[in-house]
Amino acid sequence: YMGQYCEINLKRAVPLALAVLNISNPQIAIMDILSKLSHDTDAELSQRAIIALGLIGSGTNNSRIAGMLRQLAVYYNKEPNHLFVVRIAQGLLHMGKGLISIQPYYSDRFLLHKVGMAGIITLLHSCLDMANIMHGKYHWTLYYLGLATVSYTHLRAHETGRNLVCRLLLEKKKLRIQYSFFR
Repeated sequence: YMGQYCEINLKRAVPLALAVLNISNPQIAIMDILSKLSHDTDAELSQRAIIALGLIGSGTNNSRIAGMLRQLAVYYNKEPNHLFVVRIAQGLLHMGKGLISIQPYYSDRFLLHKVGMAGIITLLHSCLDMANIMHGKYHWTLYYLGLATVSYTHLRAHETGRNLVCRLLLEKKKLRIQYSFFR
């Protein structure tokens, strides 16, 4: 495992690498690794692991990650920088109450959205220097994640003239698309 036998700068980049590989795709093994790293004695490493927990669960409302972040908020309640990062991760987890997510891909993960990926990489690059950038005067770099957001709602016009906001059910949408090819 690279996180155990390498120098500290590489070890600090491991949570961010795991996050970029699993954005909005929480897997139990990845969550366990990030949970262990979030309790590390190195402040930079633990803050990056907390941000990575928020990124892998962004927009999913994953209850396991939500529980981990609540426990981390209690654990780090005396440290303002850690608490700031935990609140950011909680905001990422519950983005739009599950109606917004972060995805650098579209068309069923077939095509890369370059602008969205640039926004994600910009945030991850700013997380490499948490003390000066995220906790300094450049915390607004979080807004670059807006480039990668994907909404799971759409606006439909109703025959009575009312606008209805409907949640897209992706499985049903895929079934309708597959069904239309067989007609």
